[in-house]
Amino acid sequence: MERPALEVRGRHPEHRRRDRLGAAVDYLQALGLATVRAHDIALTAYALERLAGIENLEIQGPLDARNARQCDLVHAGARIPRYRLDRR
Repeated sequence: MERPALEVRGRHPEHRRRDRLGAAVDYLQALGLATVRAHDIALTAYALERLAGIENLEIQGPLDARNARQCDLVHAGARIPRYRLDRR
């Protein structure tokens, strides 16, 4: 039994990126942006709580999960490269 020929379309990478971005936007809108933001806040609160438990680690910046967009971490006097908790 012969297999049917596969159809291959020559699409540019830009189209694939655009399609994936569109699918991601559709997914986030289906979830609801308020739901996504609530999850983001909960995840940030969890990260701050866990980081606060590390000995000799100082968190410099807002410790409120709703406002912690960016913080600096200092461990035993040595600055850790800046890490953004909330990329907005």
